[in-house]
Amino acid sequence: MEDVDAVSKVVHRRDGKTTAEVTYTENVDMPINKSMWKMMLGSTNDDCQELVKMLIEKSKRLKEAAKDSSQLCSAAQKLSAIPRLTLVGEDVKNETASKIASKAIKCAQEQMEMQNTVDEFIGRHSQILKQMLESGTEISEDFAWSFSFCVFGVQLFHFIAEALSFS
Repeated sequence: MEDVDAVSKVVHRRDGKTTAEVTYTENVDMPINKSMWKMMLGSTNDDCQELVKMLIEKSKRLKEAAKDSSQLCSAAQKLSAIPRLTLVGEDVKNETASKIASKAIKCAQEQMEMQNTVDEFIGRHSQILKQMLESGTEISEDFAWSFSFCVFGVQLFHFIAEALSFS
């Protein structure tokens, strides 16, 4: 148990011992390569799809970015992200293969739940952007550029760091 001295902001342990000043750091190789535009292009949310159509009609830059084949490659990579799914339905008498297939299905279900959460989040923000466009807001080049090419890695980094601190 620890007490914090409000004036000095010093933490004192009640047991009289001192806490070692050690920080654990781990390098994590994370590809942060998606712009919000790419996320919207890959979303199955109806509001996202409607917004994408509106933005493609109104912006040449976003239309060109939507034609980028890297989005197609990214979707294909997601299909192969859980390679053990290929065991589902194969040799059902093989107990080991069935266990591996069951774990793969569970992993796929977790992935779909996470993707649904992301789609819902993006969809809510898409509704706001759609309303703004429907009320006559113009799409500036700055918006089109930042939306299609800027990666929001700093925000993601802070989110991940926060999430890891609670685990």
